[in-house]
Amino acid sequence: MHPAHQWYLTPPRLCPYLPGRAERRIFTRLGEDASRFHAAFTQAGFRRNGDIFYRPFCPDCSACVSVRIRAHEFVAGRWARRILRRNRDIRALRRPPTPSTEQYALLRAYLLARHRGSEMMGLTEDDYAAMVADAQSQTRLFEYRREADDALLAVSLSDRLADGFSMTYSFFDPRESSRGLGNFMILDHVYRASLPPRSPNITPREDGECFGASVQTGTAKKGGWAGKMMGGCGGASPPHAKPSVREGVPMETKHTPSPQRKGWVGGQKHGGAWGGLPPKTKETPPAQRSSYVYLGYWIRDARAMSYKTRFRPLEYLSPTGWQPLEEESAKSCCAQSPE
Repeated sequence: MHPAHQWYLTPPRLCPYLPGRAERRIFTRLGEDASRFHAAFTQAGFRRNGDIFYRPFCPDCSACVSVRIRAHEFVAGRWARRILRRNRDIRALRRPPTPSTEQYALLRAYLLARHRGSEMMGLTEDDYAAMVADAQSQTRLFEYRREADDALLAVSLSDRLADGFSMTYSFFDPRESSRGLGNFMILDHVYRASLPPRSPNITPREDGECFGASVQTGTAKKGGWAGKMMGGCGGASPPHAKPSVREGVPMETKHTPSPQRKGWVGGQKHGGAWGGLPPKTKETPPAQRSSYVYLGYWIRDARAMSYKTRFRPLEYLSPTGWQPLEEESAKSCCAQSPE
């Protein structure tokens, strides 16, 4: 903990995940230092809310464990490919971190259906606007819209870090539960985080929209970035959409897939590690770089958090640093302390 900052401890309150438990949090307000220390606090297991960074501080319990996905090693299994297929009609759009009434209406519907008894139920539209407005310079707001009617289906507020993404808060249309939108947004961030950087000293490149003809087939395919991961890059840009601004190499430029990306959605079997880009090229493949998606806290005995363990390889923050979360380590590292 940084000695220059004032630290606070919340009073005990009912734990929302473990019945009969009380939770406390330690936190600090970084103010103008938020951007400067953001990455270090995230890597130390803290979460951000505006310029406040916090983490659990429960004397008799250590069930909350920080976890992150090793995005550069992630391989989409059968379950992930099913989710991608279900959401081929979705466009992922990066927006400025600006709140809207449409976003808040979706958040209210999500809370009413999924978290009716949570403290978030008291969030007003002004509160939501303040939460988004307090975003840091590295904050990204992603909207996930259905291509057919431009309906807003999901929103993710995330922080871009030098080593990947920290997913701050996400919500989705509860009427679309069959899509697996929560998992879909995580897959989207894993994909974005694992894209190779333009140079070793620059933060990994990040996509906005993914439009354009399929490199593999030469035909237009719909489906946003999910279409790319399944063998094409998506469909032609709709009339109302602006051209995609890409922070890295343009989509049509041919590159050798980097070694760590081989196997994504089945590797070459499903069109190559970068979604159909030809493997033969004269350019040198980018150097391997570790990239992560920080998912916040995971509690072994909380069913609501079990989905996080589907994303492998997964790491947890131990007293000695980040360690692989395997079945045996999950049993030992995340047990509740005895009464």
